Amino acid sequence: MHAARCHHKFGVVLGVRKWHHLCLVLGRNSTLFRGGEAVPSPSRCAPSEDFPSEELVIGGSLWGGAPFSGLLADVRLYDAALPEGQVRGLAEGREVSRPVFTLDESSLANLSSSAENVEFVTVDIKNLTSETKNYYFYFEEKLNFIHAASLCRNVGGTQVMISETNSEEILNALLKYSGRVGDVAGDSWARLPESLNGKTTNSCPLLRAYQNPSTLQEEDGDCESTASVLCQLPEDHRLRILGLQEEVVLYPIHNSLNIFEDGGNYRLIATDAGVKLESAQNGITLYERVSSSTRQLTGRHKWFLSDKTENNNNNHSKSEVVLTLTACREGQFTCSDGDCVSLEDVCNLVNDCQDATDELLCADLAFLPDTYSKRFSPSQGTEDKALVGLRITLEQVNHVELTENLLKVVLRLDVMWRDPRILFKYLQKDTAVMLPEEIVQEMWLPCIDLVTAAPDYRDSADFPNMKDKIVTATARTDGFGTILGHTEGKFFPSCW
Repeated sequence: MHAARCHHKFGVVLGVRKWHHLCLVLGRNSTLFRGGEAVPSPSRCAPSEDFPSEELVIGGSLWGGAPFSGLLADVRLYDAALPEGQVRGLAEGREVSRPVFTLDESSLANLSSSAENVEFVTVDIKNLTSETKNYYFYFEEKLNFIHAASLCRNVGGTQVMISETNSEEILNALLKYSGRVGDVAGDSWARLPESLNGKTTNSCPLLRAYQNPSTLQEEDGDCESTASVLCQLPEDHRLRILGLQEEVVLYPIHNSLNIFEDGGNYRLIATDAGVKLESAQNGITLYERVSSSTRQLTGRHKWFLSDKTENNNNNHSKSEVVLTLTACREGQFTCSDGDCVSLEDVCNLVNDCQDATDELLCADLAFLPDTYSKRFSPSQGTEDKALVGLRITLEQVNHVELTENLLKVVLRLDVMWRDPRILFKYLQKDTAVMLPEEIVQEMWLPCIDLVTAAPDYRDSADFPNMKDKIVTATARTDGFGTILGHTEGKFFPSCW
Protein backbone atom coordinates (compact mmCIF):
# COMPACT_ATOMS: atom_id res chain seq x y z
CA MET A 1 0.00 0.00 0.00
CA HIS A 2 1.29 3.43 -0.89
CA ALA A 3 0.98 6.45 1.31
CA ALA A 4 -1.63 8.94 0.25
CA ARG A 5 -1.29 12.69 0.11
CA CYS A 6 -4.48 14.61 -0.39
CA HIS A 7 -4.90 18.29 -0.98
CA HIS A 8 -7.97 20.35 -1.65
CA LYS A 9 -8.24 21.17 -5.29
CA PHE A 10 -10.95 23.83 -5.46
CA GLY A 11 -11.17 25.12 -1.88
CA VAL A 12 -14.79 24.14 -1.35
CA VAL A 13 -15.14 21.25 1.07
CA LEU A 14 -12.66 21.96 3.84
CA GLY A 15 -12.07 25.62 3.28
CA VAL A 16 -8.38 25.11 2.55
CA ARG A 17 -6.93 27.14 -0.27
CA LYS A 18 -3.80 25.01 -0.76
CA TRP A 19 -2.07 22.46 1.41
CA HIS A 20 1.63 23.16 1.72
CA HIS A 21 2.55 21.31 4.89
CA LEU A 22 1.75 18.28 7.01
CA CYS A 23 1.05 18.34 10.72
CA LEU A 24 1.14 14.87 12.27
CA VAL A 25 -0.47 14.17 15.63
CA LEU A 26 0.76 10.68 16.43
CA GLY A 27 -0.91 8.09 18.61
CA ARG A 28 0.45 7.00 21.96
CA ASN A 29 3.82 5.19 21.73
CA SER A 30 4.26 6.47 18.18
CA THR A 31 7.37 8.29 17.08
CA LEU A 32 8.16 10.02 13.82
CA PHE A 33 11.81 9.91 12.70
CA ARG A 34 13.43 12.43 10.40
CA GLY A 35 17.11 12.37 9.52
CA GLY A 36 17.74 9.57 12.00
CA GLU A 37 16.37 11.54 14.99
CA ALA A 38 13.01 11.36 16.74
CA VAL A 39 10.73 14.32 16.09
CA PRO A 40 8.26 15.07 18.94
CA SER A 41 4.62 15.16 18.01
CA PRO A 42 3.20 18.71 18.21
CA SER A 43 0.22 19.34 20.42
CA ARG A 44 -1.17 21.76 17.87
CA CYS A 45 -0.30 22.86 14.36
CA ALA A 46 1.39 26.24 14.47
CA PRO A 47 -0.17 28.96 12.32
CA SER A 48 1.75 30.21 9.32
CA GLU A 49 1.49 32.94 6.73
CA ASP A 50 -0.22 30.52 4.36
CA PHE A 51 -2.55 29.22 7.05
CA PRO A 52 -3.44 32.09 9.38
CA SER A 53 -6.65 30.42 10.55
CA GLU A 54 -6.98 27.20 8.56
CA GLU A 55 -4.85 24.71 10.45
CA LEU A 56 -5.35 20.97 10.07
CA VAL A 57 -4.39 18.09 12.32
CA ILE A 58 -3.65 14.77 10.62
CA GLY A 59 -3.83 11.48 12.51
CA GLY A 60 -0.71 9.34 12.52
CA SER A 61 -0.01 5.90 11.16
CA LEU A 62 -2.08 2.94 12.35
CA TRP A 63 -4.61 4.74 14.53
CA GLY A 64 -4.48 3.48 18.09
CA GLY A 65 -0.84 3.71 19.05
CA ALA A 66 1.25 1.44 16.80
CA PRO A 67 4.72 2.82 15.97
CA PHE A 68 5.02 4.97 12.89
CA SER A 69 5.63 2.42 10.13
CA GLY A 70 6.64 4.69 7.29
CA LEU A 71 3.23 4.55 5.61
CA LEU A 72 0.23 6.71 6.44
CA ALA A 73 -2.12 3.78 6.95
CA ASP A 74 -4.74 6.00 8.63
CA VAL A 75 -5.11 9.71 7.85
CA ARG A 76 -7.71 11.86 9.61
CA LEU A 77 -8.33 15.56 9.08
CA TYR A 78 -9.77 17.65 11.93
CA ASP A 79 -11.11 21.13 12.26
CA ALA A 80 -8.34 23.65 12.81
CA ALA A 81 -10.26 25.23 15.69
CA LEU A 82 -9.86 22.22 17.98
CA PRO A 83 -9.01 23.26 21.54
CA GLU A 84 -5.67 22.18 22.92
CA GLY A 85 -7.22 19.55 25.19
CA GLN A 86 -8.86 17.75 22.27
CA VAL A 87 -5.63 17.88 20.27
CA ARG A 88 -3.80 16.20 23.14
CA GLY A 89 -6.55 13.62 23.33
CA LEU A 90 -6.12 12.82 19.66
CA ALA A 91 -2.38 12.49 20.20
CA GLU A 92 -3.10 9.93 22.92
CA GLY A 93 -5.32 7.90 20.60
CA ARG A 94 -8.65 8.92 22.14
CA GLU A 95 -11.45 9.80 19.74
CA VAL A 96 -12.40 13.06 21.42
CA SER A 97 -13.46 14.75 18.21
CA ARG A 98 -15.03 13.66 14.95
CA PRO A 99 -12.80 14.14 11.89
CA VAL A 100 -14.07 16.16 8.97
CA PHE A 101 -12.41 13.73 6.59
CA THR A 102 -10.83 10.28 6.92
CA LEU A 103 -8.62 8.23 4.66
CA ASP A 104 -7.86 4.69 5.73
CA GLU A 105 -6.80 1.43 4.15
CA SER A 106 -10.32 0.48 3.12
CA SER A 107 -11.06 3.79 1.42
CA LEU A 108 -7.82 3.72 -0.58
CA ALA A 109 -9.46 1.21 -2.92
CA ASN A 110 -11.93 3.85 -4.12
CA LEU A 111 -10.26 7.22 -3.79
CA SER A 112 -12.35 8.90 -6.46
CA SER A 113 -15.53 8.69 -4.38
CA SER A 114 -13.99 9.38 -0.97
CA ALA A 115 -14.61 13.10 -1.04
CA GLU A 116 -15.84 15.57 -3.56
CA ASN A 117 -13.33 18.00 -5.07
CA VAL A 118 -10.37 16.42 -3.27
CA GLU A 119 -7.45 15.27 -5.40
CA PHE A 120 -5.34 12.30 -4.27
CA VAL A 121 -1.79 11.53 -5.27
CA THR A 122 0.05 8.36 -4.17
CA VAL A 123 3.52 9.11 -2.87
CA ASP A 124 6.21 7.33 -0.94
CA ILE A 125 5.86 8.63 2.60
CA LYS A 126 9.63 8.53 3.21
CA ASN A 127 9.85 11.56 0.93
CA LEU A 128 7.81 13.39 3.58
CA THR A 129 9.53 12.02 6.67
CA SER A 130 13.23 11.86 5.75
CA GLU A 131 15.73 13.94 3.91
CA THR A 132 16.74 12.82 0.45
CA LYS A 133 20.17 11.19 0.45
CA ASN A 134 22.21 11.15 -2.72
CA TYR A 135 24.81 8.43 -3.24
CA TYR A 136 27.66 8.65 -5.71
CA PHE A 137 30.36 6.44 -7.20
CA TYR A 138 33.50 8.14 -8.53
CA PHE A 139 36.21 6.96 -10.95
CA GLU A 140 39.19 9.16 -11.68
CA GLU A 141 40.15 7.11 -14.74
CA LYS A 142 39.39 9.08 -17.90
CA LEU A 143 36.81 7.44 -20.17
CA ASN A 144 34.79 8.58 -23.15
CA PHE A 145 31.08 9.22 -22.78
CA ILE A 146 29.89 5.78 -23.96
CA HIS A 147 32.27 3.87 -21.70
CA ALA A 148 31.39 6.14 -18.78
CA ALA A 149 27.67 5.45 -19.26
CA SER A 150 28.34 1.70 -19.42
CA LEU A 151 30.43 1.84 -16.25
CA CYS A 152 27.70 3.66 -14.32
CA ARG A 153 25.13 1.16 -15.55
CA ASN A 154 27.27 -1.78 -14.41
CA VAL A 155 27.57 -0.42 -10.87
CA GLY A 156 23.80 0.06 -10.72
CA GLY A 157 23.62 3.81 -11.27
CA THR A 158 23.44 6.49 -13.92
CA GLN A 159 25.57 9.43 -14.91
CA VAL A 160 24.83 12.42 -12.71
CA MET A 161 22.28 15.02 -13.66
CA ILE A 162 22.83 18.38 -12.01
CA SER A 163 19.94 19.97 -10.11
CA GLU A 164 19.35 22.64 -7.48
CA THR A 165 19.50 20.06 -4.69
CA ASN A 166 22.67 18.19 -5.65
CA SER A 167 24.92 20.74 -7.39
CA GLU A 168 26.83 21.53 -4.19
CA GLU A 169 27.32 17.81 -3.43
CA ILE A 170 28.65 17.19 -6.94
CA LEU A 171 30.99 20.16 -6.69
CA ASN A 172 32.34 19.02 -3.32
CA ALA A 173 32.85 15.47 -4.58
CA LEU A 174 34.83 16.61 -7.61
CA LEU A 175 36.88 19.07 -5.55
CA LYS A 176 37.70 16.44 -2.95
CA TYR A 177 38.48 13.40 -5.04
CA SER A 178 39.69 14.70 -8.40
CA GLY A 179 43.28 15.38 -9.29
CA ARG A 180 43.83 19.08 -9.88
CA VAL A 181 44.96 20.26 -13.30
CA GLY A 182 45.45 24.03 -13.25
CA ASP A 183 42.30 25.86 -12.28
CA VAL A 184 40.15 22.84 -13.14
CA ALA A 185 39.82 20.75 -9.99
CA GLY A 186 37.85 17.95 -11.63
CA ASP A 187 35.51 16.96 -14.39
CA SER A 188 32.86 14.35 -15.04
CA TRP A 189 30.42 13.37 -17.72
CA ALA A 190 26.79 14.15 -16.96
CA ARG A 191 23.63 12.36 -18.00
CA LEU A 192 22.41 12.93 -21.52
CA PRO A 193 19.00 14.64 -21.62
CA GLU A 194 16.15 12.21 -22.33
CA SER A 195 15.25 14.15 -25.46
CA LEU A 196 18.60 13.11 -26.99
CA ASN A 197 18.54 9.46 -25.94
CA GLY A 198 18.89 7.21 -28.99
CA LYS A 199 19.93 10.11 -31.22
CA THR A 200 23.34 10.59 -32.79
CA THR A 201 25.21 13.52 -31.29
CA ASN A 202 28.83 14.65 -31.24
CA SER A 203 28.57 16.72 -28.07
CA CYS A 204 27.84 15.37 -24.60
CA PRO A 205 27.20 17.20 -21.30
CA LEU A 206 30.40 17.69 -19.32
CA LEU A 207 30.69 19.02 -15.77
CA ARG A 208 33.78 20.96 -14.74
CA ALA A 209 34.58 21.88 -11.15
CA TYR A 210 36.70 25.01 -10.65
CA GLN A 211 38.30 26.32 -7.50
CA ASN A 212 39.23 29.86 -6.45
CA PRO A 213 36.31 30.44 -6.46
CA SER A 214 34.59 27.06 -6.21
CA THR A 215 32.12 26.79 -9.07
CA LEU A 216 30.49 24.01 -11.06
CA GLN A 217 29.79 24.56 -14.74
CA GLU A 218 28.06 22.41 -17.33
CA GLU A 219 29.29 22.65 -20.90
CA ASP A 220 29.30 20.70 -24.14
CA GLY A 221 32.17 18.27 -24.60
CA ASP A 222 33.32 16.03 -27.42
CA CYS A 223 31.77 12.61 -26.74
CA GLU A 224 34.98 10.87 -27.88
CA SER A 225 37.17 12.86 -25.51
CA THR A 226 37.78 11.53 -22.02
CA ALA A 227 36.75 12.68 -18.56
CA SER A 228 36.35 11.26 -15.08
CA VAL A 229 33.15 9.47 -14.15
CA LEU A 230 30.79 10.40 -11.32
CA CYS A 231 27.82 8.03 -11.11
CA GLN A 232 24.66 8.73 -9.16
CA LEU A 233 23.23 5.73 -7.31
CA PRO A 234 19.56 5.22 -6.37
CA GLU A 235 18.51 5.28 -2.72
CA ASP A 236 17.78 1.55 -2.77
CA HIS A 237 21.11 0.74 -4.41
CA ARG A 238 22.90 -2.45 -3.47
CA LEU A 239 25.90 -4.45 -4.61
CA ARG A 240 26.02 -8.19 -4.14
CA ILE A 241 28.99 -10.52 -3.88
CA LEU A 242 28.28 -14.05 -5.09
CA GLY A 243 30.59 -16.99 -4.59
CA LEU A 244 31.11 -16.97 -0.83
CA GLN A 245 29.37 -19.36 1.53
CA GLU A 246 26.63 -16.79 1.92
CA GLU A 247 25.42 -13.96 -0.24
CA VAL A 248 26.82 -10.59 0.83
CA VAL A 249 24.57 -7.57 0.18
CA LEU A 250 26.27 -4.18 0.46
CA TYR A 251 24.76 -0.70 0.59
CA PRO A 252 26.41 2.67 -0.11
CA ILE A 253 27.54 4.82 2.82
CA HIS A 254 26.25 8.39 2.79
CA ASN A 255 28.96 11.04 2.26
CA SER A 256 31.57 8.33 1.57
CA LEU A 257 32.41 7.73 -2.05
CA ASN A 258 32.98 4.14 -3.21
CA ILE A 259 32.46 2.60 0.24
CA PHE A 260 29.75 0.00 0.83
CA GLU A 261 28.82 -1.95 3.96
CA ASP A 262 26.39 -4.74 4.81
CA GLY A 263 25.51 -3.49 8.28
CA GLY A 264 28.40 -4.67 10.42
CA ASN A 265 30.29 -7.59 8.88
CA TYR A 266 31.78 -6.54 5.54
CA ARG A 267 33.03 -3.34 3.95
CA LEU A 268 33.78 -2.96 0.24
CA ILE A 269 36.18 -0.25 -0.92
CA ALA A 270 36.62 0.43 -4.63
CA THR A 271 39.38 2.51 -6.21
CA ASP A 272 40.82 2.94 -9.68
CA ALA A 273 43.50 0.39 -8.77
CA GLY A 274 41.10 -2.34 -7.69
CA VAL A 275 38.60 -3.39 -5.08
CA LYS A 276 38.88 -5.05 -1.70
CA LEU A 277 36.51 -6.64 0.77
CA GLU A 278 37.48 -6.16 4.39
CA SER A 279 36.07 -6.83 7.82
CA ALA A 280 33.94 -3.92 9.00
CA GLN A 281 34.92 -4.69 12.58
CA ASN A 282 38.73 -4.67 12.42
CA GLY A 283 39.57 -3.47 8.90
CA ILE A 284 41.49 -6.63 7.94
CA THR A 285 41.46 -7.29 4.19
CA LEU A 286 39.68 -10.55 3.40
CA TYR A 287 39.59 -10.55 -0.40
CA GLU A 288 41.11 -8.18 -2.91
CA ARG A 289 41.44 -7.80 -6.65
CA VAL A 290 43.71 -5.58 -8.69
CA SER A 291 42.29 -4.34 -11.98
CA SER A 292 43.94 -2.54 -14.85
CA SER A 293 40.80 -0.50 -15.52
CA THR A 294 37.72 0.57 -13.60
CA ARG A 295 35.69 -0.86 -16.48
CA GLN A 296 36.49 -4.26 -14.95
CA LEU A 297 35.08 -3.38 -11.53
CA THR A 298 31.92 -5.50 -11.56
CA GLY A 299 31.50 -8.94 -13.02
CA ARG A 300 32.96 -12.41 -12.53
CA HIS A 301 36.68 -12.25 -11.70
CA LYS A 302 39.42 -13.92 -9.71
CA TRP A 303 40.01 -12.47 -6.26
CA PHE A 304 42.89 -13.14 -3.91
CA LEU A 305 42.21 -14.54 -0.48
CA SER A 306 44.75 -13.15 1.98
CA ASP A 307 45.57 -15.15 5.13
CA LYS A 308 47.46 -13.51 7.98
CA THR A 309 48.79 -15.85 10.60
CA GLU A 310 49.16 -14.70 14.18
CA ASN A 311 52.72 -16.05 14.28
CA ASN A 312 53.91 -14.12 11.26
CA ASN A 313 51.88 -11.16 10.14
CA ASN A 314 54.31 -10.42 7.32
CA ASN A 315 53.74 -13.73 5.56
CA HIS A 316 50.82 -13.89 3.18
CA SER A 317 49.71 -17.10 1.56
CA LYS A 318 47.34 -16.07 -1.21
CA SER A 319 44.93 -18.35 -2.99
CA GLU A 320 42.51 -17.48 -5.77
CA VAL A 321 38.74 -17.65 -5.65
CA VAL A 322 36.22 -16.65 -8.31
CA LEU A 323 33.71 -14.09 -7.00
CA THR A 324 31.01 -12.10 -8.72
CA LEU A 325 30.51 -8.45 -7.81
CA THR A 326 27.20 -7.38 -9.29
CA ALA A 327 24.55 -4.69 -9.19
CA CYS A 328 22.10 -6.92 -11.09
CA ARG A 329 18.73 -7.43 -9.49
CA GLU A 330 16.76 -10.58 -8.80
CA GLY A 331 15.69 -12.21 -12.04
CA GLN A 332 18.81 -11.01 -13.85
CA PHE A 333 21.99 -12.80 -14.89
CA THR A 334 25.41 -11.22 -14.37
CA CYS A 335 27.65 -11.39 -17.40
CA SER A 336 31.32 -11.86 -16.65
CA ASP A 337 31.96 -8.25 -17.72
CA GLY A 338 29.33 -6.93 -15.26
CA ASP A 339 26.44 -6.34 -17.66
CA CYS A 340 22.98 -7.54 -16.65
CA VAL A 341 20.61 -9.54 -18.83
CA SER A 342 17.33 -11.23 -18.03
CA LEU A 343 17.52 -14.81 -16.79
CA GLU A 344 14.89 -15.59 -19.41
CA ASP A 345 17.50 -14.84 -22.10
CA VAL A 346 20.16 -17.17 -20.71
CA CYS A 347 20.97 -20.33 -22.67
CA ASN A 348 18.58 -19.55 -25.52
CA LEU A 349 21.28 -19.96 -28.22
CA VAL A 350 21.54 -16.17 -28.58
CA ASN A 351 24.44 -14.16 -27.16
CA ASP A 352 22.82 -11.46 -25.04
CA CYS A 353 26.02 -10.74 -23.07
CA GLN A 354 28.72 -9.04 -25.11
CA ASP A 355 31.18 -11.61 -23.76
CA ALA A 356 28.73 -14.47 -24.54
CA THR A 357 28.88 -15.79 -20.97
CA ASP A 358 25.10 -16.18 -20.92
CA GLU A 359 25.62 -19.10 -23.32
CA LEU A 360 28.98 -20.38 -22.04
CA LEU A 361 27.79 -21.24 -18.53
CA CYS A 362 24.70 -23.20 -19.53
CA ALA A 363 26.01 -26.54 -18.26
CA ASP A 364 26.81 -25.25 -14.77
CA LEU A 365 25.46 -27.52 -12.08
CA ALA A 366 23.55 -25.86 -9.27
CA PHE A 367 24.49 -28.48 -6.73
CA LEU A 368 24.50 -32.22 -6.08
CA PRO A 369 23.04 -33.69 -2.90
CA ASP A 370 25.50 -35.23 -0.46
CA THR A 371 23.89 -38.61 -1.00
CA TYR A 372 24.42 -38.53 -4.77
CA SER A 373 26.54 -41.28 -6.30
CA LYS A 374 26.89 -42.08 -9.98
CA ARG A 375 26.80 -45.77 -9.06
CA PHE A 376 23.09 -45.50 -8.24
CA SER A 377 20.30 -44.86 -10.72
CA PRO A 378 17.76 -42.03 -10.28
CA SER A 379 15.30 -44.49 -8.74
CA GLN A 380 17.45 -44.62 -5.57
CA GLY A 381 15.78 -47.92 -4.73
CA THR A 382 12.30 -46.39 -4.48
CA GLU A 383 11.25 -48.17 -7.67
CA ASP A 384 12.29 -51.43 -9.23
CA LYS A 385 13.93 -49.74 -12.19
CA ALA A 386 14.79 -46.30 -13.51
CA LEU A 387 12.68 -45.43 -16.54
CA VAL A 388 14.84 -45.02 -19.64
CA GLY A 389 13.56 -44.15 -23.09
CA LEU A 390 15.36 -45.60 -26.08
CA ARG A 391 15.16 -44.54 -29.71
CA ILE A 392 17.06 -46.54 -32.34
CA THR A 393 17.72 -45.04 -35.77
CA LEU A 394 19.11 -47.11 -38.63
CA GLU A 395 21.54 -44.76 -40.33
CA GLN A 396 23.44 -47.06 -42.67
CA VAL A 397 23.64 -50.68 -43.87
CA ASN A 398 27.24 -51.63 -44.62
CA HIS A 399 27.04 -55.16 -45.96
CA VAL A 400 25.72 -58.63 -45.30
CA GLU A 401 27.98 -61.60 -44.57
CA LEU A 402 25.91 -64.55 -45.71
CA THR A 403 28.38 -67.16 -44.55
CA GLU A 404 28.17 -65.93 -40.97
CA ASN A 405 24.56 -64.73 -41.11
CA LEU A 406 25.69 -61.23 -40.01
CA LEU A 407 24.19 -57.93 -41.01
CA LYS A 408 26.54 -55.01 -40.39
CA VAL A 409 24.66 -51.76 -39.79
CA VAL A 410 25.27 -48.36 -38.25
CA LEU A 411 22.76 -47.56 -35.53
CA ARG A 412 22.18 -44.33 -33.67
CA LEU A 413 21.01 -44.80 -30.11
CA ASP A 414 19.23 -41.93 -28.36
CA VAL A 415 18.69 -42.60 -24.67
CA MET A 416 16.47 -40.37 -22.54
CA TRP A 417 16.01 -40.39 -18.78
CA ARG A 418 15.21 -38.06 -15.91
CA ASP A 419 17.37 -37.54 -12.87
CA PRO A 420 15.66 -35.20 -10.35
CA ARG A 421 18.73 -35.36 -8.11
CA ILE A 422 20.69 -33.07 -10.44
CA LEU A 423 19.78 -29.41 -10.90
CA PHE A 424 21.31 -27.09 -13.47
CA LYS A 425 21.41 -23.31 -13.11
CA TYR A 426 20.74 -22.20 -16.65
CA LEU A 427 18.65 -24.16 -19.13
CA GLN A 428 15.76 -23.51 -21.45
CA LYS A 429 12.79 -25.75 -22.04
CA ASP A 430 13.07 -27.84 -25.24
CA THR A 431 16.58 -26.52 -25.94
CA ALA A 432 19.37 -29.05 -25.51
CA VAL A 433 22.65 -27.98 -23.91
CA MET A 434 25.77 -30.07 -24.52
CA LEU A 435 27.44 -31.05 -21.25
CA PRO A 436 31.23 -30.97 -20.88
CA GLU A 437 33.07 -34.21 -20.18
CA GLU A 438 34.03 -33.22 -16.63
CA ILE A 439 30.33 -32.94 -15.75
CA VAL A 440 29.41 -36.16 -17.53
CA GLN A 441 32.08 -38.13 -15.67
CA GLU A 442 30.35 -37.39 -12.36
CA MET A 443 26.88 -38.42 -13.55
CA TRP A 444 25.02 -41.69 -13.57
CA LEU A 445 24.62 -42.92 -17.16
CA PRO A 446 22.56 -45.87 -18.37
CA CYS A 447 24.16 -48.85 -20.03
CA ILE A 448 22.36 -50.47 -22.98
CA ASP A 449 22.93 -54.19 -23.57
CA LEU A 450 22.48 -55.21 -27.22
CA VAL A 451 21.55 -58.81 -26.52
CA THR A 452 21.05 -59.80 -30.19
CA ALA A 453 24.35 -58.33 -31.37
CA ALA A 454 27.40 -60.41 -32.13
CA PRO A 455 29.51 -61.05 -29.01
CA ASP A 456 32.19 -58.57 -30.06
CA TYR A 457 29.64 -55.75 -30.36
CA ARG A 458 27.52 -56.18 -27.26
CA ASP A 459 29.53 -53.58 -25.31
CA SER A 460 29.20 -50.91 -28.00
CA ALA A 461 26.43 -49.13 -26.04
CA ASP A 462 28.33 -48.94 -22.76
CA PHE A 463 27.72 -45.21 -22.32
CA PRO A 464 29.68 -44.76 -19.05
CA ASN A 465 32.87 -45.93 -20.77
CA MET A 466 32.17 -44.72 -24.30
CA LYS A 467 34.65 -42.09 -25.54
CA ASP A 468 32.72 -40.46 -28.38
CA LYS A 469 29.33 -40.05 -26.71
CA ILE A 470 27.44 -36.77 -26.65
CA VAL A 471 25.38 -35.98 -23.55
CA THR A 472 22.92 -33.10 -23.54
CA ALA A 473 20.54 -31.72 -20.92
CA THR A 474 17.17 -30.09 -21.46
CA ALA A 475 14.88 -28.36 -18.98
CA ARG A 476 11.97 -30.61 -18.15
CA THR A 477 9.75 -27.66 -17.22
CA ASP A 478 10.11 -23.90 -17.24
CA GLY A 479 12.54 -22.84 -14.56
CA PHE A 480 12.11 -20.05 -12.06
CA GLY A 481 14.41 -17.09 -11.63
CA THR A 482 15.71 -16.88 -8.11
CA ILE A 483 18.60 -16.01 -5.85
CA LEU A 484 19.46 -18.95 -3.66
CA GLY A 485 22.25 -18.42 -1.15
CA HIS A 486 25.32 -17.27 -3.04
CA THR A 487 24.09 -18.56 -6.40
CA GLU A 488 22.30 -16.65 -9.10
CA GLY A 489 20.39 -18.72 -11.60
CA LYS A 490 17.35 -20.58 -12.85
CA PHE A 491 16.99 -24.05 -11.43
CA PHE A 492 15.67 -26.99 -13.44
CA PRO A 493 15.04 -30.67 -12.95
CA SER A 494 16.99 -32.09 -15.86
CA CYS A 495 16.02 -34.41 -18.67
CA TRP A 496 18.53 -36.16 -20.95
